Parts: sequence; structure tokens; C-alpha cells
Amino acid sequence: MILFALGAAIAGPLHGVESAEHEHVHLSVDGLYEHFQQFFEPEELLPEQRLSDQQWHCGTGLVLEIQKNWERFSPRQRQRMQAFIPEAPPAGALGRQEEEPPSLAAPSETCFDAYPSQRPNWAGDGENRIVTEHFSVEWDGSAISESKAQSFADALEHSWEVEFEELGWRTPNRSGQWLTLAYVSGGNYAGAVTTVEYCGGDYIPYIVAGKSAFSQGTWYQDMAGHELNHASQFSYGYGHEFYFWESTATWIEEYLYPSHNAWSPYITGYSQAPYLAINKSSQQDQDIFYHMYGMAIFNFYLDEYIGGPELIEELWEYSRSNGGQYDLWIGSVLEDKGYNWSEIYDGFIAANAVMDYDESAYFPEVDRVDSVNSFPATGGNSGSTKPEGYGQNYIRIRTGKASDELPDLSVSFEGADSVEWSVQLVGELDDTVSEVLRLEVVEGVGEGVFSSIGDFDNIWLVVSPLTTKTKSYSYTWEMDLLDANPGSTDSGDTLGEEGSDSVAGCACATSSDPSSAGRRFLPVMVALLLPWRLRRRDKIGKA
Repeated sequence: MILFALGAAIAGPLHGVESAEHEHVHLSVDGLYEHFQQFFEPEELLPEQRLSDQQWHCGTGLVLEIQKNWERFSPRQRQRMQAFIPEAPPAGALGRQEEEPPSLAAPSETCFDAYPSQRPNWAGDGENRIVTEHFSVEWDGSAISESKAQSFADALEHSWEVEFEELGWRTPNRSGQWLTLAYVSGGNYAGAVTTVEYCGGDYIPYIVAGKSAFSQGTWYQDMAGHELNHASQFSYGYGHEFYFWESTATWIEEYLYPSHNAWSPYITGYSQAPYLAINKSSQQDQDIFYHMYGMAIFNFYLDEYIGGPELIEELWEYSRSNGGQYDLWIGSVLEDKGYNWSEIYDGFIAANAVMDYDESAYFPEVDRVDSVNSFPATGGNSGSTKPEGYGQNYIRIRTGKASDELPDLSVSFEGADSVEWSVQLVGELDDTVSEVLRLEVVEGVGEGVFSSIGDFDNIWLVVSPLTTKTKSYSYTWEMDLLDANPGSTDSGDTLGEEGSDSVAGCACATSSDPSSAGRRFLPVMVALLLPWRLRRRDKIGKA
């Protein structure tokens, strides 16, 4: 399911997004090769260099990235990897197959049984097997017990029923003709990989899981569904970016085993690093790697607020005839399908301020870069957690200082004028998003007023640069409480109090003429507000 963090940070540039609109960031192939060894050849590494065996991992993205960069590896590295990594299908070979004709008889063997010479080397001989309606679960020696193999087969069949018969995803290529191979390796890794091999004149998906993946309670059941979703994804082609492969396979686990909530810990990959670009990917950098899986939160948002689970499948269907390899920007995909990407994105990052989802208790709290407890206050971010393109910063604003005399919050913002910005004030009430105010930001500058903040438990300032470039952007802000009667000379005793607790070291209360800040913003703020309301599971319609 999830490839766990590397034992140490790998020096050198990292792999990022790549398309005509995206920055191209080169990766370190030596670091990628080390990750290959961690997954496939852990015995070749020192214990401290190996992946944790306490949880199981998904190697599908690793294989995809190695295939994409195959020619950049040394001959020695390619020789070692080719025993495990199949040759990448040529562009256009996946996702464009004609519909399979109905079969007169249920499949009884895998393609690799019919064509033994084309069986992948690392899928062993398959001397032991359990055959079900759609799968051949195979293993050699004592890699797994027969009872555990049967449970694995049952989980695969359960996932088949949910993913294909209930949710309507495309079945794995040629599954009407061949059983899908799910091989349990004797390798001492707690991982699983789904990839494709040329067999019988077509590219056939198959699953290989390490035996240690079955020593972690029921996680192998979620792994079965996660990997089966990858098998389905291959039938849609290679269009979507790397992160969307893993975010989708992680999200779908909720439909397979709702009581497990096995996806929940991986949302931390997003919540602890929301400043990263939403489509950033890497098999080497720990934060970026976890973030790929944590972006399952975006699938949850599309599901709960926009179009239900069928929308996720439709986004994959789109990729069958649109896009090359790993270059479909999700904003463009949604726009092409008639949705308003700007509204969807603003709603998504507003909901994440308080994790306003149906199972909110299972969504880890988003990391904030600052907190404001007293006014006036100033802050910003020019450090390592400043937001990248379509990444976010969250600043929590306590509402306890508001009063009848000082009821409203004024905010001014200034960021780079080279990009557009989403700057929102989110009103939190009873752990849900109650009201959202968008600030109009022109050439990097915006101001606004959020009225009656005492009606809310917290206010959140949510900041995001709206660009597909993965570079990060600095910004600053100021905020103060407004006098209900701006003509009064009494600015209130609460302004300028000490005690602001700054998470990121940015916010600070200032005692220099506190009432002037509110008066300075008042003439223009109301005109610059773009109010809207967000309610749980309210669907945002198409544009």
C-alpha cells in the first residue's frame, strides 16, 4: 500500500511534476536505485538502510518511476533491476483497448500459464495456488500458509465485487480471458507491487506481494483492494500524474473495508505538509512521498462535495483518450469535464482547515504555520514551509478577544505579484466550516473584513498561490479587530495585549497605535470581500 520513508534523506535534486505548464525537476537516479534495493533487495542493504517491516508498502509508483527514467540508470543498475522491473509499455499501449467480447466460459488460467515463457521471473513458479472466479493466488514453498492465501483470495474477490460491480471501474485488461495473477513472494519485504507484463499479445496486469505483508493484522485485505485498483488503473492508461495513482488507490480503501479506515494514517502525508504542491511526487524525499498518498484527501473532497465516487472513476475514464504519460493536471481535467476548478480548489482548502469530512475524526488535523491569540498581529512565511504552487498555509485565529465594541476582524495580505493567490478567511463552528470569505487579491495585495468573529470558535486564514509551478512563495499579513464605532476615540483596552503564541515564529502583537490599523483598512475592506458559504456535502455544480 504505502512505501515507507527512507532511512535517511537523499541528497540531490528531487523528482517533481512534468508537463508543458509544470516545472521539470530532475531526480537523482542513484537515490531511486537505492529505493529499488530497499523494496526488492533489502538483504543487500544494512539494517538501518532498509524500509520498516512494521507496515506494508506499495511499490507500484516506484516501478512506474523507474520505467519512466530507465535510460538514465547505469548498465549495471539496469541489469540488476530488470529481474524485477518489466519493460515499460510503449506510449499509447495502455488505456485504449477495445471492449472485451463476452466470454463463453469463465477463465481457468492466467496468461502466464498459457504462455509460460512470458511469466515474470520475480513471480516465481507458482507451485501452490488457489483459483477463484477472477484470480489465481500463487506462492512457492512456505511463503504463506494456505489459509492466509485463501483469505488473500477472498479479499481480492471482495474488492473485485466492490470496485467493478458496485462502483463501475474498468476490470483489468483481458480479465474476461485470463485470471489475474496475485503472487506471494518469499521475499522479506512488507510490500506489494502491481505492474503489467506483455503476454499473449497484450499487456496484462498482475500483483506481487511480499510475505511480510501478511503479518500485519488485516492490512493485507486493504492491500488487496489497493493493488487491484492499480490493476484497473492500467486499463485507463498512463495519463494521470504519479500522485493521483496512489491517492486514488488509497481513497478507494474506504469503500472496500469501511470499518478498517486503513487510509487514515496516510492522510498525515498531506496534513503534516500542506505547503507542498498538490501534485508533487517523489520516491526519494520522505515528505513528498507521504504527501502523494495523503492527497487521497482530495479524492475524498471530490467524492463528498462534488460528484460522489463515480466522479473519481470518470476522471480516470477521461485519461483513456486524453493525455500522454503522467501529465494530466487535475485542474484542467475538471475544467474539461465542465466543473469550476477555482471553486473546487477554494472549497477543498477551506474544508481542510477543520477537516470537514463525514469521518472527520479519522482525518489528522492540518499543521498550522501560525496562531494568533491577540491583536493587532503581523506575520507571514518566508521559511521552509511557505506554500508551493497549489500548496497551502493555515493560520489559526482565536476569537476570544472579540467583543461588542470590537466585533470584526480586518486582514491585509501581501504576496508575490507574479502569481494569483487564494486567500480565504474560514469561520469554524462546531468543528465544521460555517462561513468562508474570499479576499480579492490584485497584484499580490488584498484586504478584507470578517464580521462578528465572536460567533465562531476559530477563524482560519488560508493562503495558497495559484500556479502549477512547484516553487514556493513568501507572503506577509496584518490583522486587527475593528472598532464597532470607527468614529470613537476609544480603541478598546484589549488591543495590543501580549501573549500571542506563534507556531512558526511569525505572528506578533504590536502596541504601536493599535486602533490605526483598523481605521486604515476600513474604507476599502468591505468592497473587497467575496462572501460565500460552504456546507458539508453541498455539491458544487458544473460551471
